[in-house]
Amino acid sequence: MKIKVIEENKKLTNNWENTAIIISQEQLGSVVNEQTENEINRALKYITENKLETCGDNYLATFKFEFKTDDGKTVSETVGLYTNFETFSIYIAINKLVLAEKLKQLVNTKSTPSSLFMSIIGSLTESDYLTLEKIENELTTLQDKIANEKDLEHINKKINAYRKELVSYKQRYDQLLNMVEFFEMHVATIDSEEEKAKFKVLDRRIPKLRNEVLYLRDLLSQLKDSCQSQFDMRQNHLMKIFTIITAIFMPLQLIAGWYGMNLAMPEIGWKYTYPVVGGLSVLIVVGLLVFFSKKKWFK
Repeated sequence: MKIKVIEENKKLTNNWENTAIIISQEQLGSVVNEQTENEINRALKYITENKLETCGDNYLATFKFEFKTDDGKTVSETVGLYTNFETFSIYIAINKLVLAEKLKQLVNTKSTPSSLFMSIIGSLTESDYLTLEKIENELTTLQDKIANEKDLEHINKKINAYRKELVSYKQRYDQLLNMVEFFEMHVATIDSEEEKAKFKVLDRRIPKLRNEVLYLRDLLSQLKDSCQSQFDMRQNHLMKIFTIITAIFMPLQLIAGWYGMNLAMPEIGWKYTYPVVGGLSVLIVVGLLVFFSKKKWFK
């Protein structure tokens, strides 16, 4: 199977057999009828996910591809595929040359439209095991840091970032799984051993990756609970300190309130009243501090 990029000003022919042609949206009108063109344009405009559906007597698939630009940035693009999975494949993309290089890495002389389609799905997930393993290691490291981390808010932000990333992975695997199931139910072109092997790999890989994401989400929930527990413990410790301070000053407030009353108390005229009351206050404070320290309330 060959990969062929059609230039903008080049006239298209109908000889597409055993060839995957790559065109732009502007070239669609010279390849398909107006109704099909509108349907494909609508899909490329509004569908922002990996999806496979019928389009007349043929099929229309959309993929979320990520490309590296010359300045090193990652650009996401929705690529369309209009095919019957037997004799022709028409890819619609903005970055046609980049997509062509990507497809050339996946195709060989024995490839068919259906085997190339399965190779594309496989390429979208081929490095995900390493990515998810890296996330798992990072979550494990983060869990070890929670007990000694002073800035729990920073960890909480990391947890939320991981949660969004895992939700994105789960949605992608759900979409790819739906595509594989749709392909199995509607497309009866899995004939060669190569196609059967590729389909078997996909049928196993995507559910495994999805289960791995679900496991990581459970791990993330445990991490969130640990972070919240640590936060609650610190809050409780802070409240305990406030309680100790309140307990220390309550007797002093009682003494201050007692002698603050506008009454003629008999000990007011005694010359040792002030040092006795001051000493009693200090003794109460020291006694309570010793009591709380023995009870290990300061830890």
